[in-house]
Amino acid sequence: MDEPNTELWVIPASQPRWVTYGSSITQCVGAHSPSRTWPALGNYHLESMVARLIRDLPSDFISLGVGINVYGAASLSPRTFKPALIGMLETIRDKYEHTPLLVISPIYATHRETNENALGFTLPMMREDVRQTVEMLKARGDHHIYYLDGLELFSENDASHLPEHLHPDADGYEIIAARFMEKIIRPYRKKGII
Repeated sequence: MDEPNTELWVIPASQPRWVTYGSSITQCVGAHSPSRTWPALGNYHLESMVARLIRDLPSDFISLGVGINVYGAASLSPRTFKPALIGMLETIRDKYEHTPLLVISPIYATHRETNENALGFTLPMMREDVRQTVEMLKARGDHHIYYLDGLELFSENDASHLPEHLHPDADGYEIIAARFMEKIIRPYRKKGII
């Protein structure tokens, strides 16, 4: 009897390497399938060890969805959130000084828009802190960092796709994917950013 062919072939990746970080929303817990999550189609408390892991992975493009779990767990206060975000971004920049780095603030989440968490945060406050942090780093010379307001991906108009008021349903993730392609992937490719 012939032995089975056990030879393996390594095919070099031809697509840019994308490292993305985020919550269960980024992981797309309710997607139709793994190939239909929004990152495929187009822990999350700003931990320093995760920043070091991202820094050490090979990457051509990095995106971070930040804020929603910090709000939910009240793990960082309005005073400590921005410094933690700065620390994470600066750690990643230790290695990836020129790699495009996209920072995405939280998408729409019904009650979290107006209800303060245990530390006094609302999602609009978090979005503003994320935007200010990215703008500050740009002003300090980081020409490869970008901000995307999560509401551009998924807004109050999409609330019918939030069955439990936080995680989008499977169609909601596909809405995010389509908007991410439209607002980030296509224009960034056209400009040669990614």
